[in-house]
Amino acid sequence: MVKWFRFLKRDQQLSVYFFAVPRLSLDIMGYWPGDTGDRLPRRSIVHFVILSIGVITEWHAGLRFLDQQQITLALETLCPAGTSAVTLLKMFLMLRYRRDLSTMSNRLRCLLFDLKSERSDQQDIRLSQSVKAARINFWPLSTGFFTCTTYNLKPLLIALVLYLQDRFDGFVWFTPFNMT
Repeated sequence: MVKWFRFLKRDQQLSVYFFAVPRLSLDIMGYWPGDTGDRLPRRSIVHFVILSIGVITEWHAGLRFLDQQQITLALETLCPAGTSAVTLLKMFLMLRYRRDLSTMSNRLRCLLFDLKSERSDQQDIRLSQSVKAARINFWPLSTGFFTCTTYNLKPLLIALVLYLQDRFDGFVWFTPFNMT
């Protein structure tokens, strides 16, 4: 776990900061291609299947609402379904072209880190800017993770607070999306 976040420290090698945040987020999902891009991680397939089920369910619900002429609910359901479908397309393309992504990553690594003629002050400037870029890029990832976690834990926390207050009146549970 500590090795995933070592790019937040200033004392690492320059190569640690290379694609640090994309590598972290794609590796968590199972989509980082590694050195060769040959191996297909099971995690990526699991995430792809889960999102596929969600997209199909949202589309089905949206079309049902549209068939019932409930246009507001149909739009509230089909808009997230469209966004999820685009994410599903991105995931498919990352799976399909993982070898190309690996080749591009390795080529960039060679171009950036095999420079022997670079002066030490140039290396220091590039290192400090790489640290800054990795930290700035980490903010959207971490805030998105915390927002998602809070969003998912909210019903549990509300139920816990009501239970601790001995209030057993009807608590209405809502799903995050309008699904049938």
